[in-house]
Amino acid sequence: QQPYSNPPSEQQWQHSQQQPAPMISPSLATATESDEAQNAAPEPSPKHSAPPTPPRSQPTSTNRIEASHAEDVLALSLELERVRSQLTSTTAQLSQATTQVGYLRSQNDHLSSELTNLHSEFESANERSSAELATAREQLEGERERSKAAEEDAALALELAKEAQQAKEECEMWLSRSLEEIDLWRGRVGALEGRLKEREEKMDRARSKEWEAVAAVAATGTDATPEEEAEE
Repeated sequence: QQPYSNPPSEQQWQHSQQQPAPMISPSLATATESDEAQNAAPEPSPKHSAPPTPPRSQPTSTNRIEASHAEDVLALSLELERVRSQLTSTTAQLSQATTQVGYLRSQNDHLSSELTNLHSEFESANERSSAELATAREQLEGERERSKAAEEDAALALELAKEAQQAKEECEMWLSRSLEEIDLWRGRVGALEGRLKEREEKMDRARSKEWEAVAAVAATGTDATPEEEAEE
C-alpha cells in the first residue's frame, strides 16, 4: 500500500478505466504465415554430386501457437496484476481521501460552530461595550456639568471672599478707630476721676476741719472768731 497522497482526479480514474487491454502478440499470425510459406515453397531438386543432408527438426506451428499463447497469457496476467495493484492502491487512496474528507468536514463543522459562538460572543461584547460607552458618556457629561457648576461656585466664593476681605478691612479700620476713641475716653475719664478724687479729698479735709472746729467750739463754749471762719 502506497503512502497517503492526493486522490486521483476523476479524469485520471476514467483514463485508467478506459485504457485498452494489451492486445495479443501477433507472433501467432507470423508463425502461421511462416509455416504456410514453407509448405508452399517448391522442394529443391536433388543434386547427384552431393548427398542429401537430413532435414533439421523445426518447431511445429502448434508449438509456436502454444508458445505465443503462453506469452500472451503471461503478458495479460502481468497487466492484470498491475491493474489490480493500481486499483488496490487507488481504492486505498480513495478510502484515505474519503476518511480525510470526513475528518476535514468534521473539523470544518467544529470550526464553524466555534466561529458562530465567537461571533455571538463578539456581538454580545460589542453590545456591552456600546452600553458601557453610552453610560460613560452620560457620566462624562454629568461630570462636566458638575465641574462647570463647581467653577461657577468657586468664582462666586472668590467674589464673596474678596467682598468679605474688604468688609473685614473696613471692620478692622472701624474697630481700630473705636479702640482709639475708647483709649481717648479712658484718658478723659481717668482725668475726671483724678479731679473728682481730689475734690472728694478736699471735701473730706474740709469736713474734718469743720468737725474739729465744731468740737473745739463745743469744748470752749465760745463761737469761732471771724478770722477762723475766714480760714475755713
